[in-house]
Amino acid sequence: MALPNNSLKLTRRAGAWGRAPGPPACATIRESLPASAGQLSSRPLGHAQAIEPLIVALNDEDPKVKMEVSSALRILGWKPAEWPAVDRVNPVKQIKWVQDELKWLIYDSRHDTAIQWWKEMTEAIPDLPIVYPGRDFSPENAKARAWSGLAMIIYYLRNPDDSGFVNPCPEAAFCWEQALALMPGDQYYMGCLRSVS
Repeated sequence: MALPNNSLKLTRRAGAWGRAPGPPACATIRESLPASAGQLSSRPLGHAQAIEPLIVALNDEDPKVKMEVSSALRILGWKPAEWPAVDRVNPVKQIKWVQDELKWLIYDSRHDTAIQWWKEMTEAIPDLPIVYPGRDFSPENAKARAWSGLAMIIYYLRNPDDSGFVNPCPEAAFCWEQALALMPGDQYYMGCLRSVS
């Protein structure tokens, strides 16, 4: 049985020297896209009908597909409607979402909005119930993990070109101090705190 060709195909015209330039970066999307994504070739870049199938494909479970689709959407100039408010019902899910989006947040127009969200979340988190579904963490351990997630988020928002915790970052230090207050003596949190202090 032949599988449908779900590749993104773009037609390029020959340049002044008679050669067509190479494919654009968004043409690297290859697998697991809905069949409708292959219809993009006849639509102008940035056209709403060209973007809609990609937005649907953002919900794909495969992280590689999600990353490629996100890249294509950014190339096409698409931006999400608005930044969500602090989720007071399921903050862990929102922290994980921000961590997943971090690769893009550090460079796109939502950077400042993400920092504002971080500030609001750090103010709210002491009073929020923190639960990791399917995990049996104590309340202190769960909240410490959430603080650590926030530390990582703000560190990379402030140090986008860093690949490890090597630069001072008072906001990240604050978060790891909160985590240590909940889990005294935790070696991971202590090491992270030392590295950003």
